[in-house]
Amino acid sequence: MARFVEFRRTADPTGLGVLGDILIFVNNMISVIGMFLLGAFVHRKGWIANAAEHKAIFKRMLWIGLLIGFPIKIATVLSPANLETIQIIIGGPLVALFYISCIALFSQTAQGKKLLKPFTYVGRLSLTNYLLQSLVFTTVFYGYGLGLYGSLGLFVGLLLSIGFFALQIVCSHFWLRHFRIGPMEWVWRAGTYLSIPKWRR
Repeated sequence: MARFVEFRRTADPTGLGVLGDILIFVNNMISVIGMFLLGAFVHRKGWIANAAEHKAIFKRMLWIGLLIGFPIKIATVLSPANLETIQIIIGGPLVALFYISCIALFSQTAQGKKLLKPFTYVGRLSLTNYLLQSLVFTTVFYGYGLGLYGSLGLFVGLLLSIGFFALQIVCSHFWLRHFRIGPMEWVWRAGTYLSIPKWRR
């Protein structure tokens, strides 16, 4: 917390300031909402639920992400020009489509179904696990918690992330043996349908 206060006290007064922060926040929210709408579109089309019937679409998205998304990302690193906005708005989503397509196609193979099975436990508790990740890691890295942002290094941060996700897989599997849905999923459904969902198996 002290480091955050010191940063705010000595921050460049000619920087973006409050208005700049607001504009950045609004821009980020527009991007996030766009990703949600794209996800809703894919869900309504049934591409993920029926991936076997939409292999051609995933193959096209894979090549688009590989041939367009990655070059944009790489150009941001190699070029002295300021391409950060382009790589975030265009490169990021295209690379994400590449990853999604790879997983969707791999899930249709016998080996893929076996290896990806543990991830389904986390997926069924996606909201709970997402909020838990946010709670734990903001506490670890932000000033109101341990304030370790920038001090652990990429390798340690990667190991910490993988280890915590592995723990979530185990805990999710155990939870689903006794309950139908996660706690936050239960709250979400109760608020959405204004009824009390079944929880225990």
